[in-house]
Amino acid sequence: MKDYKTVTRELLAKRDKYLEEQKECEGAKIRVRTTIALALISALLITALVFSTLAATRNLRHPANNYPHITGKDNLQSIPSSTPETGDCVISCNGVWGDEEVVYFDITVKNKNGAPIATVKEGQYIGRLDPFGHYIKFSNGYIKEIFFLLMNDSDESCIHYEARALFYENEKEYLGQDAYIHVGGIKSELYWEEYEGTDEYYKDSITETVCVFSEPLPVTITVNSAEKQVTFEDGEFEILDSGIKLTCGSISAANVHFYGVCTLEGKLYGLQDILKDACLIYDDGTTVPLGCKTDAGTLENGLFTVGWITGTLIDPERVTAIQIDGQTITID
Repeated sequence: MKDYKTVTRELLAKRDKYLEEQKECEGAKIRVRTTIALALISALLITALVFSTLAATRNLRHPANNYPHITGKDNLQSIPSSTPETGDCVISCNGVWGDEEVVYFDITVKNKNGAPIATVKEGQYIGRLDPFGHYIKFSNGYIKEIFFLLMNDSDESCIHYEARALFYENEKEYLGQDAYIHVGGIKSELYWEEYEGTDEYYKDSITETVCVFSEPLPVTITVNSAEKQVTFEDGEFEILDSGIKLTCGSISAANVHFYGVCTLEGKLYGLQDILKDACLIYDDGTTVPLGCKTDAGTLENGLFTVGWITGTLIDPERVTAIQIDGQTITID
């Protein structure tokens, strides 16, 4: 698997390429989309960082807070067949879902007989299980990067990943298409308990190939393309003691952004807590937390924006209100 620095360099290069392609575009909507794309790239950088720190946190021993976006949702694309097998290991893509910018894939690796994926000797433990050789390939030969993140419910007998792919404006044609996810295999990294917390902890780690997959996973890049352009019942709402006034917004399956003006200067203390505690409300009264991947700042056209890469995928058309900063604001 690529290391964090390599992934970071590649993502930053993609960001620069994207900005170059968009620099001739005019209008607030295009500039807003650029901001959203940059926020998504930031999230992927965060994902890469989480991957990088798995060795230190020993995810399977001390689970991280990595929760899937789509497992258990009614709109999963189920793919029960055509799962590549090598020996006793089976890899499956259980669902695909996203919006027009980010697409998530729910992937599990299991042993057919329920035995552990990787075996350990006495005094050892599995610190990480990483896929290698992974990418998406379309029928015309186009190859798309895909990033894997280990979920917190993984254990030695069932490895649960959420993979994600970011689609740029010039890649929208691939949404809705059939494709194949290629995964070369899974590697495990083993550590000795007696060396935990010492230099030998790293020196004596053992990397082993757990399984190799010779066939790809067939998928359809399924997305919810709905984007709800919203206004608010009272015209605007205020947060941070009226320092920020928001008047409109947009909601997609994986992104929420609101726009307005900010009269505050300096660091916006408390804004992060307000944003991460915000929730959407569905038409049946269900409360949906937006999550902690937040974004805020001033756009090129002077609009101030606050936003989220949502913690779970949502149905934009069902959203009727938002709870934020102690208020419940109706969304038209």
